[in-house]
Amino acid sequence: MNKVTYFKNFAMGTEIDIAGTFIHHGIREFNRLKSFHYESEIFHVLYPISVGIERLQKALIVLLEDIPLDQIELFEKSLITHSHQELHVRILESCDIKFNSHQYRFLQVITNFYNTCRYERFNISNDYAKERDLLTDFLCTSLEIDINTSNLFPTYNDDRIKDFFGRVVGSISRKYYEQITEQSFKQNIYTYELRSESPASKIFLPEFKRDSLQEQYINEQISLKEFIVFLMNTKATSDCYEFIKSIEPLNIEIAFVQEYLASICEGEVPQSLINEVEVLYEEDVEDIKERINIINVIGNEHIIFGGMDEDEEVEDE
Repeated sequence: MNKVTYFKNFAMGTEIDIAGTFIHHGIREFNRLKSFHYESEIFHVLYPISVGIERLQKALIVLLEDIPLDQIELFEKSLITHSHQELHVRILESCDIKFNSHQYRFLQVITNFYNTCRYERFNISNDYAKERDLLTDFLCTSLEIDINTSNLFPTYNDDRIKDFFGRVVGSISRKYYEQITEQSFKQNIYTYELRSESPASKIFLPEFKRDSLQEQYINEQISLKEFIVFLMNTKATSDCYEFIKSIEPLNIEIAFVQEYLASICEGEVPQSLINEVEVLYEEDVEDIKERINIINVIGNEHIIFGGMDEDEEVEDE
């Protein structure tokens, strides 16, 4: 395996892992948007998605193009760009990827965001909410809706908007990955392989209706909620489960359960829960250090509950 093939096989494999993780993070952040009022929240949607798609495009270009050993430096310099549109045009010179108007316009959105929005607020006389305008204009035009970004009566980020956004990002990402897979097969390399259980594998491998990454997010939410129901109601048992049940619970306010679960399902531990636990620790827990040591056993993969059954015991030789 020569230097260029090694580069295409291993370095680009890692890049795809990185790209998929960025995209997965961006979809999660989009789902956490209640509305489109806060520029900072929208920044954390567009930034990881723009980075993820750009890295995916560049990985595909590496696989598509011949890289002579005496022109490696020239090739590397040619990748120094943040224009998703230019990168896509370069990709089309070597393979055929069909995008619809929504997908092309989204490439323009993330190109504009990455090149003109990332540091816009550090310029005193410029637009302080440009990323919000880019995203909402895109959604309004595509879905033929009006989005109110005011804090008084903001437009709710509903299921229709989430599904559309997930389809656009998903179809772009997965079409690039399909080409990466095809090129890998042609060159007899394994760039397309993904780590099991990685965020990237969740983005590129499952089959989704209309390639919507929103379906992946919904599946994650359903699975988490089913797990909560299982823990609350199962009649099955295990050493780990019995250990958890043996811990005396704090007197957390039951009225806030739905509120806490809503945040936890979105991937965030609410500060109000943290504050409540801190107060209860001070008021009700005699030995906080001991309590924390016990609690930290939960979810620690390095701790194994129970021993071997008699049938599994290994006899001394």
